[in-house]
Amino acid sequence: YVVEKDRGGDHAEAIGLLRRIYAMEGVSSDAQVRLAAAESLGHFGDAAGLDYAIGKVRVQGDQVDVIQVRVAAVRALQAIGSAKGLPALEALASSRLRGRFHAAEAIVTIKARGIPTVPERIEYLRAILEGGGGPDQRYEAAFRLIKMRNRDALRVAIDAARDKKNPGHTE
Repeated sequence: YVVEKDRGGDHAEAIGLLRRIYAMEGVSSDAQVRLAAAESLGHFGDAAGLDYAIGKVRVQGDQVDVIQVRVAAVRALQAIGSAKGLPALEALASSRLRGRFHAAEAIVTIKARGIPTVPERIEYLRAILEGGGGPDQRYEAAFRLIKMRNRDALRVAIDAARDKKNPGHTE
């Protein structure tokens, strides 16, 4: 589904191919294909699939194919990284629908990306761990702190792990 990101060269050709795949609604109505293209475009900094992904995050139902589309839409929004997708992600994260853990992850990722310095990012994630988010967001905040590979970030994550008020994710 997804074109690998070419790390060494011109991305114009890959972006062009992804835009063609994304635009193939009449030819390929498979939402997962379009969302995979939107996710890949997001990794290249292209927000072409933003509105489509927002619409698919809001799809209701617990059938397997609906859940797969919803999760693919969340991944696309996370890759695109636009704050415009946050209301739809927040609605999903606070719902009982499957995919809410992925939405919580995307929210934390998108908001943390916008924080320019490591100390500010650590403080943002610490605030989530101290009750500024639901269990799924606290889990993701701890995960993000550990991935930072920063001594101060690791201390915050360890302290939170000792706190029985932060049990981790629920999905």
